Amino acid sequence: MKKLNFLITILLLGMYFPYLNAQTTIGFEDFDGNEINLTNTANVSDYGAGGGTGGDVFGRVDGQLGGIGMPFDVADDTAFDVSGGGAGTSFPTDQLGIAGQNTTAFFALNDMDAIAVNDAVFTFSGWGSAILHDITIDLAAMGNFESSSSDGFVIEASIDGGAFQEIFRAATNEAATKTYRPLDGGFVFSDDDPLELFIDGSTTAFGFLDKSDAATGNFDSYTSE
Repeated sequence: MKKLNFLITILLLGMYFPYLNAQTTIGFEDFDGNEINLTNTANVSDYGAGGGTGGDVFGRVDGQLGGIGMPFDVADDTAFDVSGGGAGTSFPTDQLGIAGQNTTAFFALNDMDAIAVNDAVFTFSGWGSAILHDITIDLAAMGNFESSSSDGFVIEASIDGGAFQEIFRAATNEAATKTYRPLDGGFVFSDDDPLELFIDGSTTAFGFLDKSDAATGNFDSYTSE
């Protein structure tokens, strides 16, 4: 079964006191080389370097044709050969793909059963007297997930060496069906058992994760306070 969920951008917003009340970016990672105050990472290898077979991936994938590419399961190849698996030819009958022709690089999880690592760590520091106010992450998912196999993911944050706190959690809702955004080719698909997102330990879901927007290639943004 294809199991897809992704992290594309980490944005840390801070406030400087007592001089400024406006938010400013104190940390950033978009996997396209535009990081700010990202001082260390662990288990964030490029796709193809971390093992696994077929569509298995846990790491950074390239959002454009060429470079390190991306697994076929992850790519929306309906309008363009995003995965590179079609030798430049699109795959119009593709029915599952989170990232389309306009999506840039991102961190991906897919078919994790065959991959030994299960966590990625991003360490940000060096913003002086700024006080962390919130964390924004762009997330997406598409597929028929299962709660019995613990499909989903948890994102935690540790501030100044403190205990890790859950800020985002995606879990399967086996009672629901999700109609996803159109693939780049215009096709619309629905799947049972989508992933719901819970923020800051809330027991009420914020909503269901979706695929990228076809026009922009962007994933949806969610903010932890």
